[in-house]
Amino acid sequence: MFRKPPSAKAFLSTIIVAAAASIAPLFAQANIKEAPNEAAETVPGTDETAEKATPAGISPSEVAERTEQSRPAVPMRPAPPSPPPPSPPPPGFAPERSVPPPPSPPPASPPRSKKKYTYTKAHQVLASKDGRSLHFVGDITARSAAALKTALKQNPDAKTLVLSSNGGLVVEGLALGNVIAGKKLNVHVETVCASACTLAFLKGHERTMTKAAVLGFHQASRSSYQRPLDDDTAGDNAGNLVMINAYRAGGVNDYIINNALKTPPRKMWFVNGSDVVKNVPGTELRQSGEIDFPKGIWWSADDLRAKLYDEPVWKLLAKNRPDVFYSALAEIWNYGLLSKELEQAMEKGRIERKKRLYREAGQYPDDLILSLIAIERDFWSGFIDGRNKSCMNAGIRKVPIAVPVTAEMIARETALARRMVNSPSSDALPTTDEVDEAAARVIEFWGVMIAETNMNSYDVKRKFCKEPRLFYEQLAALPDAQRADIFRALLTPEYRNYRR
Repeated sequence: MFRKPPSAKAFLSTIIVAAAASIAPLFAQANIKEAPNEAAETVPGTDETAEKATPAGISPSEVAERTEQSRPAVPMRPAPPSPPPPSPPPPGFAPERSVPPPPSPPPASPPRSKKKYTYTKAHQVLASKDGRSLHFVGDITARSAAALKTALKQNPDAKTLVLSSNGGLVVEGLALGNVIAGKKLNVHVETVCASACTLAFLKGHERTMTKAAVLGFHQASRSSYQRPLDDDTAGDNAGNLVMINAYRAGGVNDYIINNALKTPPRKMWFVNGSDVVKNVPGTELRQSGEIDFPKGIWWSADDLRAKLYDEPVWKLLAKNRPDVFYSALAEIWNYGLLSKELEQAMEKGRIERKKRLYREAGQYPDDLILSLIAIERDFWSGFIDGRNKSCMNAGIRKVPIAVPVTAEMIARETALARRMVNSPSSDALPTTDEVDEAAARVIEFWGVMIAETNMNSYDVKRKFCKEPRLFYEQLAALPDAQRADIFRALLTPEYRNYRR
């Protein structure tokens, strides 16, 4: 007969017992009481399984129960002993060093922030308290148009832009004009708007200026634009054509344009407000101080002129040398707007006046040049190291001139300035032969400097503004006639700056 198969319950019980038997050793090692075997384990005393030794009529579950009752208790296994501590190494034994893990890479540094561009040195755009007027102050250099756009975003209600600038880059002047035209801004000039500033002025929706204010015109300088060709003549023509096109588009008549083309870049031809109204249609006059805008330490342009006219030399400049007067006036006005320091603003004006007058020192008589050299020698001998912090460039050759700071120095420099203003001047440019002769005399003087000082041929050209005391001492040691000729030569600009 066939044996009756076990029920599903019995079969499941058998599987569980077998699984328990397979993991029993693991429990024993962990000091856990061993789990009881089930029916699938071998019956003690035999080699046969419980299923084979099951008598007839007894179910597998009953066999497992009887087996469990007859199994002796399994004793608990003791925990394994802890390993002994390592013995110290013998003398002279160098234990093997473990290789340290590689260092973790340094944390990524934050991205370097770009240097924020500030407009404090070259130019600033000031805003009135109500935000309805802006004031562009300073030179027209790189990012001037960007500065104006930023100011317009911060002051969206601005309708008027006051221009106070001695000029700068032609391309930036054009860009300023395009921004002005795009926003339909009214433009106003209170003191001086010269050179590239006039390109921006002509783009104003409404153009106004005071009667004493001036516009300055001259030829384009090669340094103020990118030449389309390598040819000097093509470059010069390109710069002048840009200005001519802008002036004609702004309604400027031929009288202004022709005089602008006759004025070299190192000079400036100024036109006051009354003449501008006659020659630039669409321009109107306003009273000084009539338009509200940020003025710094000044109440108005008339206030500044009254301050200057306290010194007779400024009146003399305004009458005989308006180009020098208005250039210095613009420096004083602009610096007073930005720094709000009267003495520093006046010092800036004296520096600009001196630079403009020294550029024409080559035309002065010998006695005036000798007085100039003597004053500069005395000025520089008072400096301990003669650093170029007080060295200003006079002309293209970067001749050092001392900045008068004491009352005595200011008085001597003012007296010399009056003599220079009364001396006749000319706009005639030196010929090629004259420039070559001047360069030859400069080279001869460099030879004297190398022989009498510790300078070499490389230093002698670079240290004129760094150690001017040595140069003026050597000049003063030369005979009078030779001293005057060399100083004239030093103030003669290089030939390439006159190829026009």
